Amino acid sequence: MTELLKRVRLLARIGYILAAWGLVALIAVQVFHAGHAVLVSPGDWRAHRTLGEMFSIPILPMVVLSVVGWMPIRFTGTSLALFSLYALQFLLVYQPFEGMAWLAALHPVNALALFALAAGAARGAWRLVVAEWDGGAPVRRAILAASVAAVVAASVSAGVQAGNWTWAEAGGAVASLADAGEDDVPERYRTMTSPFPGAIGSGEGVNAGPSDHTESRRHESAVAAGRQLAEQRCAGCHGADFRGRQLGAVRSADLVQSAGARSEQFLMWAISEGSQRGMPAHSHLPEEQRWQLVAFLKSLKP
Repeated sequence: MTELLKRVRLLARIGYILAAWGLVALIAVQVFHAGHAVLVSPGDWRAHRTLGEMFSIPILPMVVLSVVGWMPIRFTGTSLALFSLYALQFLLVYQPFEGMAWLAALHPVNALALFALAAGAARGAWRLVVAEWDGGAPVRRAILAASVAAVVAASVSAGVQAGNWTWAEAGGAVASLADAGEDDVPERYRTMTSPFPGAIGSGEGVNAGPSDHTESRRHESAVAAGRQLAEQRCAGCHGADFRGRQLGAVRSADLVQSAGARSEQFLMWAISEGSQRGMPAHSHLPEEQRWQLVAFLKSLKP
Protein backbone atom coordinates (compact mmCIF):
# COMPACT_ATOMS: atom_id res chain seq x y z
CA MET A 1 0.00 0.00 0.00
CA THR A 2 2.86 2.34 0.83
CA GLU A 3 4.37 1.74 -2.61
CA LEU A 4 1.00 2.43 -4.24
CA LEU A 5 0.62 5.71 -2.36
CA LYS A 6 4.09 6.72 -3.46
CA ARG A 7 3.18 6.08 -7.08
CA VAL A 8 -0.06 8.02 -6.76
CA ARG A 9 1.80 10.91 -5.18
CA LEU A 10 4.41 10.85 -7.93
CA LEU A 11 1.82 10.76 -10.70
CA ALA A 12 -0.07 13.64 -9.09
CA ARG A 13 3.10 15.72 -8.97
CA ILE A 14 3.91 14.99 -12.59
CA GLY A 15 0.32 15.92 -13.46
CA TYR A 16 0.84 19.20 -11.61
CA ILE A 17 3.92 19.93 -13.72
CA LEU A 18 2.06 19.23 -16.97
CA ALA A 19 -0.94 21.31 -15.94
CA ALA A 20 1.30 24.24 -15.00
CA TRP A 21 3.18 24.14 -18.31
CA GLY A 22 -0.14 23.82 -20.11
CA LEU A 23 -1.30 27.02 -18.42
CA VAL A 24 1.92 28.77 -19.47
CA ALA A 25 1.22 27.73 -23.06
CA LEU A 26 -2.38 28.98 -22.91
CA ILE A 27 -1.27 32.37 -21.64
CA ALA A 28 1.40 32.65 -24.35
CA VAL A 29 -1.07 31.81 -27.12
CA GLN A 30 -3.61 34.23 -25.68
CA VAL A 31 -1.05 37.04 -25.64
CA PHE A 32 -0.23 36.22 -29.28
CA HIS A 33 -3.91 36.67 -30.19
CA ALA A 34 -4.00 39.99 -28.36
CA GLY A 35 -0.98 41.24 -30.30
CA HIS A 36 -2.44 39.95 -33.57
CA ALA A 37 -5.70 41.76 -32.82
CA VAL A 38 -3.94 45.07 -32.15
CA LEU A 39 -1.50 44.97 -35.06
CA VAL A 40 -3.16 42.84 -37.74
CA SER A 41 -6.81 41.84 -37.32
CA PRO A 42 -9.23 43.06 -34.61
CA GLY A 43 -11.23 39.87 -35.16
CA ASP A 44 -8.67 38.06 -33.03
CA TRP A 45 -10.06 39.70 -29.90
CA ARG A 46 -12.71 36.99 -29.88
CA ALA A 47 -10.02 34.29 -29.85
CA HIS A 48 -8.22 36.18 -27.10
CA ARG A 49 -11.35 36.24 -24.95
CA THR A 50 -12.15 32.59 -25.68
CA LEU A 51 -8.73 31.44 -24.50
CA GLY A 52 -9.06 33.47 -21.33
CA GLU A 53 -12.12 31.42 -20.46
CA MET A 54 -10.03 28.24 -20.80
CA PHE A 55 -7.55 29.14 -18.05
CA SER A 56 -9.60 27.33 -15.42
CA ILE A 57 -8.99 23.99 -17.22
CA PRO A 58 -5.42 23.59 -15.88
CA ILE A 59 -5.74 25.80 -12.77
CA LEU A 60 -8.43 23.85 -10.92
CA PRO A 61 -6.67 20.47 -11.36
CA MET A 62 -3.48 22.06 -10.06
CA VAL A 63 -5.19 22.74 -6.73
CA VAL A 64 -6.37 19.13 -6.47
CA LEU A 65 -3.10 17.60 -7.67
CA SER A 66 -1.05 19.61 -5.18
CA VAL A 67 -3.11 18.08 -2.36
CA VAL A 68 -3.19 14.54 -3.75
CA GLY A 69 0.55 14.70 -4.41
CA TRP A 70 1.31 15.79 -0.84
CA MET A 71 3.28 18.71 -2.24
CA PRO A 72 4.64 21.45 0.02
CA ILE A 73 2.00 23.95 1.01
CA ARG A 74 3.50 26.63 -1.22
CA PHE A 75 2.29 24.74 -4.31
CA THR A 76 -1.29 24.66 -3.07
CA GLY A 77 -0.98 28.34 -2.18
CA THR A 78 0.41 29.11 -5.65
CA SER A 79 -2.48 27.25 -7.28
CA LEU A 80 -5.02 29.21 -5.25
CA ALA A 81 -3.19 32.44 -6.07
CA LEU A 82 -3.39 31.55 -9.78
CA PHE A 83 -7.13 31.04 -9.45
CA SER A 84 -7.45 34.41 -7.69
CA LEU A 85 -5.50 36.16 -10.45
CA TYR A 86 -7.66 34.37 -13.02
CA ALA A 87 -10.80 35.73 -11.37
CA LEU A 88 -9.21 39.18 -11.20
CA GLN A 89 -8.66 39.12 -14.98
CA PHE A 90 -12.43 39.02 -15.51
CA LEU A 91 -13.10 41.54 -12.77
CA LEU A 92 -10.73 44.08 -14.34
CA VAL A 93 -12.32 43.78 -17.80
CA TYR A 94 -16.00 43.16 -17.18
CA GLN A 95 -16.69 44.91 -13.88
CA PRO A 96 -14.76 48.22 -13.82
CA PHE A 97 -14.88 50.01 -10.50
CA GLU A 98 -17.02 53.12 -10.34
CA GLY A 99 -14.92 56.11 -11.32
CA MET A 100 -11.79 53.94 -11.59
CA ALA A 101 -11.98 52.58 -15.15
CA TRP A 102 -8.20 52.99 -15.41
CA LEU A 103 -7.89 49.81 -13.37
CA ALA A 104 -8.80 47.90 -16.54
CA ALA A 105 -5.30 48.81 -17.79
CA LEU A 106 -3.97 46.38 -15.18
CA HIS A 107 -5.44 43.48 -17.20
CA PRO A 108 -2.21 42.80 -19.19
CA VAL A 109 -0.09 43.40 -16.08
CA ASN A 110 -2.12 40.77 -14.26
CA ALA A 111 -1.54 38.42 -17.20
CA LEU A 112 2.21 38.84 -16.71
CA ALA A 113 1.77 37.87 -13.06
CA LEU A 114 -0.22 34.79 -14.11
CA PHE A 115 2.50 33.78 -16.57
CA ALA A 116 5.34 34.24 -14.09
CA LEU A 117 3.52 32.42 -11.29
CA ALA A 118 2.55 29.49 -13.53
CA ALA A 119 6.09 29.14 -14.92
CA GLY A 120 7.54 29.32 -11.41
CA ALA A 121 5.14 26.65 -10.18
CA ALA A 122 6.04 24.36 -13.08
CA ARG A 123 9.77 24.75 -12.54
CA GLY A 124 9.47 24.33 -8.78
CA ALA A 125 7.41 21.16 -9.12
CA TRP A 126 9.87 19.76 -11.67
CA ARG A 127 12.77 20.28 -9.28
CA LEU A 128 10.77 18.72 -6.46
CA VAL A 129 10.05 15.55 -8.43
CA VAL A 130 13.62 15.21 -9.76
CA ALA A 131 15.10 15.68 -6.27
CA GLU A 132 12.86 13.08 -4.63
CA TRP A 133 12.72 10.50 -7.38
CA ASP A 134 15.93 8.57 -7.74
CA GLY A 135 15.79 8.05 -11.47
CA GLY A 136 18.74 10.06 -12.68
CA ALA A 137 19.07 11.66 -16.10
CA PRO A 138 16.50 9.41 -17.84
CA VAL A 139 13.82 10.59 -15.43
CA ARG A 140 14.70 14.22 -15.94
CA ARG A 141 14.62 13.78 -19.69
CA ALA A 142 11.28 11.97 -19.54
CA ILE A 143 9.68 14.69 -17.41
CA LEU A 144 11.15 17.39 -19.61
CA ALA A 145 9.84 15.66 -22.74
CA ALA A 146 6.39 15.32 -21.17
CA SER A 147 6.43 19.01 -20.22
CA VAL A 148 7.36 20.04 -23.76
CA ALA A 149 4.60 17.78 -25.08
CA ALA A 150 2.11 19.42 -22.70
CA VAL A 151 3.11 22.88 -23.90
CA VAL A 152 2.81 21.90 -27.56
CA ALA A 153 -0.49 20.08 -27.04
CA ALA A 154 -1.96 23.00 -25.07
CA SER A 155 -0.80 25.49 -27.70
CA VAL A 156 -2.25 23.52 -30.61
CA SER A 157 -5.48 22.80 -28.74
CA ALA A 158 -5.80 26.45 -27.76
CA GLY A 159 -5.35 27.58 -31.34
CA VAL A 160 -7.89 25.08 -32.67
CA GLN A 161 -10.45 25.80 -29.97
CA ALA A 162 -10.07 29.56 -30.33
CA GLY A 163 -10.67 29.25 -34.06
CA ASN A 164 -13.68 26.96 -33.66
CA TRP A 165 -15.30 28.90 -30.81
CA THR A 166 -14.65 32.21 -32.51
CA TRP A 167 -16.41 30.96 -35.62
CA ALA A 168 -19.30 29.62 -33.58
CA GLU A 169 -19.70 32.82 -31.58
CA ALA A 170 -19.66 34.92 -34.74
CA GLY A 171 -22.96 33.39 -35.82
CA GLY A 172 -24.96 35.94 -33.82
CA ALA A 173 -22.62 38.87 -34.28
CA VAL A 174 -22.93 41.82 -36.62
CA ALA A 175 -20.81 41.44 -39.77
CA SER A 176 -19.79 45.11 -39.36
CA LEU A 177 -21.59 48.38 -38.77
CA ALA A 178 -20.96 49.30 -42.39
CA ASP A 179 -21.94 46.03 -44.06
CA ALA A 180 -24.96 44.83 -42.07
CA GLY A 181 -28.43 46.22 -42.69
CA GLU A 182 -31.63 46.63 -40.73
CA ASP A 183 -33.00 43.47 -42.32
CA ASP A 184 -30.17 41.52 -40.68
CA VAL A 185 -31.29 42.36 -37.13
CA PRO A 186 -32.44 39.15 -35.38
CA GLU A 187 -36.11 38.97 -34.48
CA ARG A 188 -35.53 39.06 -30.74
CA TYR A 189 -33.83 42.44 -31.07
CA ARG A 190 -36.40 43.86 -33.48
CA THR A 191 -39.11 43.50 -30.87
CA MET A 192 -37.16 45.25 -28.11
CA THR A 193 -38.05 48.78 -27.05
CA SER A 194 -36.04 51.25 -25.05
CA PRO A 195 -37.01 52.22 -21.50
CA PHE A 196 -35.73 55.72 -22.30
CA PRO A 197 -38.08 57.20 -24.90
CA GLY A 198 -36.89 60.35 -26.55
CA ALA A 199 -34.34 60.25 -29.31
CA ILE A 200 -34.58 56.48 -29.31
CA GLY A 201 -37.10 55.10 -31.72
CA SER A 202 -37.46 58.25 -33.77
CA GLY A 203 -33.96 58.26 -35.22
CA GLU A 204 -33.87 62.04 -34.75
CA GLY A 205 -31.37 62.29 -31.88
CA VAL A 206 -31.99 64.01 -28.58
CA ASN A 207 -34.26 66.64 -30.16
CA ALA A 208 -37.00 64.07 -30.76
CA GLY A 209 -38.86 62.98 -27.67
CA PRO A 210 -42.04 63.34 -25.68
CA SER A 211 -42.92 66.73 -24.27
CA ASP A 212 -43.30 65.22 -20.88
CA HIS A 213 -40.53 66.70 -18.72
CA THR A 214 -40.10 63.55 -16.63
CA GLU A 215 -39.44 61.44 -19.71
CA SER A 216 -37.08 64.07 -21.05
CA ARG A 217 -35.10 64.07 -17.82
CA ARG A 218 -34.94 60.27 -17.85
CA HIS A 219 -33.65 60.35 -21.39
CA GLU A 220 -31.04 63.00 -20.58
CA SER A 221 -29.88 60.95 -17.61
CA ALA A 222 -29.64 57.87 -19.83
CA VAL A 223 -27.54 59.78 -22.37
CA ALA A 224 -25.20 60.99 -19.63
CA ALA A 225 -24.85 57.48 -18.18
CA GLY A 226 -24.33 56.09 -21.69
CA ARG A 227 -21.57 58.60 -22.35
CA GLN A 228 -19.74 57.48 -19.21
CA LEU A 229 -20.08 53.83 -20.24
CA ALA A 230 -18.89 54.63 -23.78
CA GLU A 231 -15.85 56.47 -22.46
CA GLN A 232 -14.97 53.39 -20.41
CA ARG A 233 -15.75 50.69 -22.95
CA CYS A 234 -15.79 52.17 -26.45
CA ALA A 235 -13.30 55.06 -26.57
CA GLY A 236 -10.30 52.73 -26.45
CA CYS A 237 -11.10 51.36 -29.91
CA HIS A 238 -13.29 54.07 -31.43
CA GLY A 239 -11.35 57.08 -30.15
CA ALA A 240 -12.14 59.74 -27.57
CA ASP A 241 -14.36 61.52 -30.12
CA PHE A 242 -15.90 58.18 -31.27
CA ARG A 243 -14.88 58.97 -34.85
CA GLY A 244 -12.89 55.75 -35.17
CA ARG A 245 -9.16 55.18 -34.96
CA GLN A 246 -6.53 53.08 -36.68
CA LEU A 247 -6.10 49.65 -35.09
CA GLY A 248 -3.22 47.96 -36.81
CA ALA A 249 -4.25 47.15 -40.37
CA VAL A 250 -7.87 48.29 -40.01
CA ARG A 251 -9.78 51.30 -38.79
CA SER A 252 -12.57 51.05 -36.25
CA ALA A 253 -16.04 52.33 -37.09
CA ASP A 254 -16.96 56.01 -36.93
CA LEU A 255 -19.79 55.81 -34.40
CA VAL A 256 -20.84 59.42 -34.96
CA GLN A 257 -21.60 58.70 -38.62
CA SER A 258 -22.89 55.15 -38.34
CA ALA A 259 -25.06 55.36 -35.22
CA GLY A 260 -27.28 58.14 -36.52
CA ALA A 261 -28.28 56.08 -39.56
CA ARG A 262 -29.17 53.01 -37.52
CA SER A 263 -32.25 52.09 -35.55
CA GLU A 264 -32.00 51.61 -31.82
CA GLN A 265 -32.71 47.90 -32.33
CA PHE A 266 -29.73 47.59 -34.68
CA LEU A 267 -27.47 49.33 -32.17
CA MET A 268 -28.75 47.14 -29.34
CA TRP A 269 -27.90 44.09 -31.46
CA ALA A 270 -24.41 45.37 -32.24
CA ILE A 271 -23.68 46.27 -28.61
CA SER A 272 -25.02 42.97 -27.27
CA GLU A 273 -23.50 40.57 -29.81
CA GLY A 274 -20.40 42.43 -31.00
CA SER A 275 -19.14 42.28 -34.57
CA GLN A 276 -17.23 39.73 -36.62
CA ARG A 277 -14.54 42.37 -37.18
CA GLY A 278 -13.55 42.11 -33.55
CA MET A 279 -15.81 44.32 -31.44
CA PRO A 280 -16.47 42.32 -28.26
CA ALA A 281 -19.97 41.39 -27.22
CA HIS A 282 -21.40 43.26 -24.23
CA SER A 283 -24.32 40.98 -23.47
CA HIS A 284 -22.90 40.62 -19.96
CA LEU A 285 -23.93 44.21 -19.24
CA PRO A 286 -27.38 44.74 -17.73
CA GLU A 287 -29.95 45.52 -20.41
CA GLU A 288 -30.54 48.97 -18.93
CA GLN A 289 -26.87 49.89 -19.40
CA ARG A 290 -26.94 48.71 -23.01
CA TRP A 291 -29.96 50.93 -23.64
CA GLN A 292 -28.06 53.80 -22.05
CA LEU A 293 -25.27 53.22 -24.57
CA VAL A 294 -27.85 53.25 -27.37
CA ALA A 295 -29.29 56.52 -26.06
CA PHE A 296 -25.84 58.10 -26.07
CA LEU A 297 -24.98 56.83 -29.55
CA LYS A 298 -28.25 58.20 -30.95
CA SER A 299 -27.45 61.55 -29.40
CA LEU A 300 -24.22 61.92 -31.36
CA LYS A 301 -24.36 64.52 -34.14
CA PRO A 302 -22.18 64.36 -37.29
